[in-house]
Amino acid sequence: MSAVGLAVYLGAISVVHATTDCGTVTQISQIECESLLQLYQSTNGANWEQNKGWNVTNTPCDWVGVTCDKAGVIWLVLSQNNLTGTLPNFRGLPQLQTLALNNNQLTGAIPDFSGLPKLQTLKLNQNKLTGAIPDFSGLPQLQTLELYHNQLTGAIPDFSGLPKLSDLKLSNNSLCQNPNINYGAWRKEVNKFPFCPVNQ
Repeated sequence: MSAVGLAVYLGAISVVHATTDCGTVTQISQIECESLLQLYQSTNGANWEQNKGWNVTNTPCDWVGVTCDKAGVIWLVLSQNNLTGTLPNFRGLPQLQTLALNNNQLTGAIPDFSGLPKLQTLKLNQNKLTGAIPDFSGLPQLQTLELYHNQLTGAIPDFSGLPKLSDLKLSNNSLCQNPNINYGAWRKEVNKFPFCPVNQ
């Protein structure tokens, strides 16, 4: 094999095995890049239906499902994309405004997302998530919360700490009402569920 041919061959191998190096990424911070890769690893990213760019290039703002502005990653939309596994906490994405991971096969508990103070839209509906709904009071900008069609259990929490919440969907879960909580504007949605047993 000629020297030129060998160089081309080795170059092809390096492209095939290329992985993202968050230390050299310039579009977003290193911690944001690492948080995106944490999602990729924890949800079997190699088998997503669409994963163009993920863990291959050093331009994460061009990865499928990722939208950035000058501040960093603001949208992460991977709906109906064959995500499996569990969710990380996303604390490395403090600029995130929209997180839509609905219509996948996600399992395990929902993190509290307390490191996302700018989050406005959270869509995790139509997965296989379990456990209780966490305290989302650390999300003061949250407007849309869609958790329907999961396997969530336990008492529905108090949403009074979410002053901007305008869209709440919880149906098709095994939840219950806490009789000691005034659900206020969300009474109609909460009334779809029975009251919790006295000891819950």
